[in-house]
Amino acid sequence: MMVMIPAAIMTVIVIVILLAPMMLGGPARQMQGWALLAIMTLSAMGIYLWRGSPDIPSMPALFQTSGPAFEQRAAVKKEMALMRQLAEKPDDAALMFELGVIQLQNGRLDTAIATLGAALTKDPGSEKIRLKLGAAHYAAALSEILLENSQSRALEHFEKALKIAPENAPYRDKMLRDMEQTKKGEPGSPSGG
Repeated sequence: MMVMIPAAIMTVIVIVILLAPMMLGGPARQMQGWALLAIMTLSAMGIYLWRGSPDIPSMPALFQTSGPAFEQRAAVKKEMALMRQLAEKPDDAALMFELGVIQLQNGRLDTAIATLGAALTKDPGSEKIRLKLGAAHYAAALSEILLENSQSRALEHFEKALKIAPENAPYRDKMLRDMEQTKKGEPGSPSGG
């Protein structure tokens, strides 16, 4: 914005110096003045559009900070960065937990379960790891029911989730209802509420 004010002032000065004598002359000079004004205007607009507005980010810049699936791209980048960090510190349960959570958010349930399971092995007393690992098994159970139509594998994940998740897990009651509906083989399971 600060660049545009001096540019506008310079443009007005140039137009006045070049065009004022032409506009004040006879009809032929006025026609030349209008033609020069049109050429200058179109040239300035062409240069502005060719160079791009300094106040408006380019499409590649917008793609990096917004747009379709930006959050997904950022989550995948974060997952890759955490994997590199974990390669340097393979026994770090906190890094494993963080990576497992990101993998869970990215929809990579089997990988998240494996990563969170390894984190729980490193830190068996961690309630937050147990909570997320239980949630991952619950999500895997729902996936088996809704996407794969596999009641037996869903029940395996439900059982693991019940064994791992703390008693006060916020999803526990809903998980128990969904598990019961799956055992009964009720249509429309798991519950929507």
